[in-house]
Amino acid sequence: MRFSTDDGLFGFVVTPLIGSGMYRFQLVVHGELVGDTEPCFLESAMGTFGRLHQLDDSRLGQISADASSVMATIDSDDMLHDSALLSVAESLDGWKIRGYVYEGDATVLAQRYMSRPGGAEDPILVSIVPLTEYCSVFDASYDYWAKTRYGKE
Repeated sequence: MRFSTDDGLFGFVVTPLIGSGMYRFQLVVHGELVGDTEPCFLESAMGTFGRLHQLDDSRLGQISADASSVMATIDSDDMLHDSALLSVAESLDGWKIRGYVYEGDATVLAQRYMSRPGGAEDPILVSIVPLTEYCSVFDASYDYWAKTRYGKE
């Protein structure tokens, strides 16, 4: 099941795998599917995505102009790093995922760990979503997960 913003630029894919208690879990960031289809448990991911931290560092305001600089700032500043680091599901192994709330918007950044052939880094995908819209998409995916989690759907 895919839960996303109306424009399709941000969302969650939550698909129960019959009889296993595990799920297919992926993110949609900047309209692109992030993660693989390996089965995983979602407790950590659902808890983390439900509690994005409010960050007020003005350097985060540069995200639209320079996502690389913002990602580097987050990763080099211990307070920002610890607040924006998202503990996610196994299906997102190999991805650097960061998320936070800044000036009323939820921001999610995703970048594949592995570099491309020739040493080029994968691009940083960014979704900036009004917090109310983020909460709506997250809540719908969480409610679906909670209902299907014990085979009640």
